[in-house]
Amino acid sequence: MFIFLVKSKNKFSYNSSNLLFICFWFIYLFSSIRYFLFDDLSISYLLDIFGYSIIYSILPFIFYSNPFLQIHSVQIKFAILLSGVFLSIIAFFQYWGDFISAGVSRLGNVVYYEGDDYKYLSDLALSYSASLIMGLSLYNLFYEKPTFSKKIINILIIIVALVPFLLGASRGSIFSLLFPFIFFLLFKKGKSLSRSVIIAFSFLVFSSLAFLIAQNFGSSAFTRVFSIASDIDSGSDSAARLDIWYTSILQFLNNPFFGDYVLNRKWNFYPHNLFVEVIMSTGIIGFIPFCVLIFQAFTKTIRIIKYKSEESWVTIIFLQGFIMSSFSGSVTDNIIFWAGMGLVFSVNILNFKVE
Repeated sequence: MFIFLVKSKNKFSYNSSNLLFICFWFIYLFSSIRYFLFDDLSISYLLDIFGYSIIYSILPFIFYSNPFLQIHSVQIKFAILLSGVFLSIIAFFQYWGDFISAGVSRLGNVVYYEGDDYKYLSDLALSYSASLIMGLSLYNLFYEKPTFSKKIINILIIIVALVPFLLGASRGSIFSLLFPFIFFLLFKKGKSLSRSVIIAFSFLVFSSLAFLIAQNFGSSAFTRVFSIASDIDSGSDSAARLDIWYTSILQFLNNPFFGDYVLNRKWNFYPHNLFVEVIMSTGIIGFIPFCVLIFQAFTKTIRIIKYKSEESWVTIIFLQGFIMSSFSGSVTDNIIFWAGMGLVFSVNILNFKVE
């Protein structure tokens, strides 16, 4: 990726979106240095921030925002789908047996021992990756005109991707799968009412089948969505997530202009919400360019869905990444969000025909 950026003839352009991106990351990284110099942030964590930010956020955005990549749009989508298929196959052979034999509701409850150490697998990595693959395949079925053979291939991809989706059993991945298609139903230009009804009905049928499969194999992918209120009342991880958001907002109020700290001081962790994390760590001066950047990305997402149907698959990645970043991960490592935003900004809008 780095070599491509160095060798590319299409250099990084300093348009308003890219300038906002630079402005935000300058503030965020400068704030991290400030917490290292004048607070108790360790040098190892500061290096982690810089390393993760560059590898999983900054470089993916710059790479995928390059307009040159649009001529390789088909290959990029194919590569994403193919990698998702490989992940699903590996997950099936490596973990499905453990999941069934352990009798747990999600793979993260299975403990793997390496000598005297034990480790947990990432539910989120499996579940959100599967959600992305299913989202792209459903897009191919609903909004492109695939041949019969391609329809079968996309259906098979969805079936295979159900494996990591059910293993991960993340609530956020269900919302991330649904969210982009709400946008398409609302903003897709030239759609007929009958076609919208067919797509909505098809999505309902797919969701029902996925729910039945999840129930049959004991996965909590859907039951965790329905039990959010009870989980909060019982003080489970849902209640903890709300508390970390609440205490992070209180931290922001301690220093609303420049931000209070890069981590939640009570939980010693990031808040698992990009908006809360940004305003907590950078204050208003970082939150403003970040929100304007998000606004521009959503504005362009809507225009792509309306007027650029052949490229609108890129909005699936950004919208799923946005939902993911609202429930999980940090601003420094949310590669789906930043890469998806880059893809959205890479689409040429000069030939949009606004009616």
